[in-house]
Amino acid sequence: MGVLGCINVSASVINAASCSASDVRAAINSASTGDTVVVPSCSSTSWGSVVNLNKAITLQGQTTCNGQGATLACTDSTIISVGTPSALTISASNARVTGLTINGTQGTGTENIEVNQELTGWRIDHVHIGSSTNGCGIYVDGGSGLIDHVYMDTRGCGIGAEGDHSGDKYPGDYAWSHPLSLGSSSSIYVEDSRFVWTSQTDGAYDLYNGANFVFRFNSLEGATIGDHGLDSSAGRSTLHEEIYNNTSTQKSFDNYTFWNTRGGSQLIFNNTVSGWSLFADLRLYRSDNGYGWGNGNDCSSNSNWIDGNTGHGYPCRDQVGRGPETNSANDWPTKTSTAVFSEALVPSYFWANTHNGVAPVWSSDGSGDIHVSNDANSDMPNNASQYQVLPNRDFYNQVSGTGNGTVGVGSGVLASRPSSCTTGVGYWATDQGNWNQSGSGGQGVLYVCTSTNTWTLYFTPYTYPNPLQAGNPPPAPPTNLDAQVK
Repeated sequence: MGVLGCINVSASVINAASCSASDVRAAINSASTGDTVVVPSCSSTSWGSVVNLNKAITLQGQTTCNGQGATLACTDSTIISVGTPSALTISASNARVTGLTINGTQGTGTENIEVNQELTGWRIDHVHIGSSTNGCGIYVDGGSGLIDHVYMDTRGCGIGAEGDHSGDKYPGDYAWSHPLSLGSSSSIYVEDSRFVWTSQTDGAYDLYNGANFVFRFNSLEGATIGDHGLDSSAGRSTLHEEIYNNTSTQKSFDNYTFWNTRGGSQLIFNNTVSGWSLFADLRLYRSDNGYGWGNGNDCSSNSNWIDGNTGHGYPCRDQVGRGPETNSANDWPTKTSTAVFSEALVPSYFWANTHNGVAPVWSSDGSGDIHVSNDANSDMPNNASQYQVLPNRDFYNQVSGTGNGTVGVGSGVLASRPSSCTTGVGYWATDQGNWNQSGSGGQGVLYVCTSTNTWTLYFTPYTYPNPLQAGNPPPAPPTNLDAQVK
């Protein structure tokens, strides 16, 4: 018999001698792609220097986290105490961190776990991030990967994330100049996690610089969520968010809003929210004269950032309801004079949400629980709510039942979708799609009216659970592994 060929596959388990940073670092250094480094049980062990996970391997401790969302609970067995700057840096695509408890940071700008720039295929799961008033529990610098089954206590910042920005003049330029892919694997995903806050902070997540972020099937207890805009720290607005199938309850120390944004586009649906004063605050700080990190950068066709010219500075660059540039070679910041404004209209869509048991509503006088505000005046009406961020143009909110196809976002089975429609209106078809493989939570896809009386499939959520979960919960650390396939 002839031998057609052979493939050798070998994966090993390397046991760190202790929980110390030096012993864990030594085990990582001895590992090869596909290996698992096992960290033993230990009481609080201080890491005074960063451990760099620089290979496509698994770093696995003994902490266990069972359940998901509101039922998630962890038993702390491998406990790391963070020094400065960060405890753990992931610097290789396809790396995994699981089974650790990481407590505390000592300074603003430090993170318990940091994912380096534009990596893909990484996973952080079944981890307990302890309370701290400084720094983010996890910070992700672009790329795509998965955070799941993470229990996080009160943080100065829960999860921080940015978009891809290699070689940018201003962080986020790259993300804002490349096509947006909805419902795809090319996002940072957070799912099946729990955020329990006991004091007011920046919230469960805070996004910057062209971030593309999906937050789904999580539990928020006292923690808000939100993102930054072009007005912040010489960086671009968040590009896109998908927020769905989450539960959120307000605590007595903070009652402002479930979610706030300062730019980009969003798809927000099937969230159950209670206790907050607002469901959403759509903010445009640059509606105020002189606001921004440069002079003369209020919303205006004469601004240094080259906004639109249809009146009152609309469209205002990177505002809510805008997406990637369609002519980036001739747009800002590639050109700072004779530049065109080419950001596409990419409206935000909100549907099938409940706030305090009823559907969230927008009202021009501010009496609803969806607000549009600027920095100087959160009361409505204001410049932003009158001129730049308008319903049924820049954002579409849910309507009762299937709607009539003229405004907002209707919902129901596909056969009940209105036969006529106005451009921009949405419809969530509840009997379509097969993306939700969990057995609960329903299906659905979003259609958008792309021209008069023409419905087009616009958005199908990415497979849930995310395929990177692969084996949930993770198996107990093996004692030996040596496999060959010939």
